[in-house]
Parts: sequence; C-alpha cells; structure tokens
Amino acid sequence: MAMTISGSNGVTYPDGTSQASGSQACKAWVNFNGTGTVAIRAAYNVTSITDNGTGNYTINFTTALSDTNYGIVTGK
Repeated sequence: MAMTISGSNGVTYPDGTSQASGSQACKAWVNFNGTGTVAIRAAYNVTSITDNGTGNYTINFTTALSDTNYGIVTGK
C-alpha cells in the first residue's frame, strides 16, 4: 500500500482517509522515556502512562478503541 506524508495528521492513505480517521490507520501510539520518571516524548490518542514497576506500564487512551481486539508492538 502506498502512503504519502501530508497535512497536519501526517499520513494520508490512498482512499483519502488520514491518520486520525482511516480504517487502516494506527489508532494510538506513544514514544516515552521509561527510565526514572516516565515521560511521554510524543503520542497520538494517549493521555498518560502509569509505571507499574520494572518493564510494566499502563497506557491510558484519550479515546477508547472500538473493541479489545488490538495488538501491541514494543521496541527499544
């Protein structure tokens, strides 16, 4: 699938939808510093993060996802 970067939403898909509204779009993402005091560097549809202990975080969404069928990808 081809994507182009444009507008304030970032990604525009071939069907004309954007990162904020497209059915193919990422519904939430966050980049955060988990060392010391947790701090969000950048995010979309994430209001806050709770540090539950080493390597264990709770991500709080701005707008709830449509169901509980979603995947999580992490990396360093």
